Amino acid sequence: EGQVVELVGASPSGKTQVCHSVAAHCAAAGIPVVYFSTANSFSALRIAQMHRSCTSDEGCLSLEETMRNIEVQEVPTAQELLEGLHALQHHLRAEGRKGSREGALGLMVVDSPAVVIQGVLGGNHSQGYTLMVCIAAMLKCIAEEFTSAVLITNSLVGGDAHPRPALGKSWRPQPHIRVLLEALNLPTYGNISAEQELKCRATLMKSPTMAPGHSTAFYIAEAGLHA
Repeated sequence: EGQVVELVGASPSGKTQVCHSVAAHCAAAGIPVVYFSTANSFSALRIAQMHRSCTSDEGCLSLEETMRNIEVQEVPTAQELLEGLHALQHHLRAEGRKGSREGALGLMVVDSPAVVIQGVLGGNHSQGYTLMVCIAAMLKCIAEEFTSAVLITNSLVGGDAHPRPALGKSWRPQPHIRVLLEALNLPTYGNISAEQELKCRATLMKSPTMAPGHSTAFYIAEAGLHA
């Protein structure tokens, strides 16, 4: 809570799948989720598939209730993403002044800021840089002000020799925690199903409380993540 966690990795490495899994489990537990999608990556079908794995958990909500706990916003441009973040902040502050818990935010997912920010950095550089800085500040502000978990994704640049998060040096300090995701196998035709799973490795790159370098392997299946 209160931190921005960034998942970085090449495509495919499971970033969007992890976002869906976290969103599904939070929503099924009654935690409000706001999901910003910049590349039309949100899938209600994947939420439904992953919901099946938590139906045995105590207090798990029905699929219908789970879906109601996820607010999805499609934001295909950096400006729309920034406006959406500002609108969310305004709404949360207004609900807080009323003392209402209805508008409380448990998890915010942004998949992926880099998709829309890279587009504006290539044109008017000063305007694009300003948008990037404003988006980064809003992500941190929402996390810290409302004690919410913020999960974002980012791509890698630099090739195999010197992989690093996209968006440059100014972006790198922004997330509190950064995790590198790598795909260790690719299912046939890239499809995850009951018969085919994606094996991944998660490696801690940055954390305020843990030394970087710790890693663990996990699988992404049709029903979600498992060890």
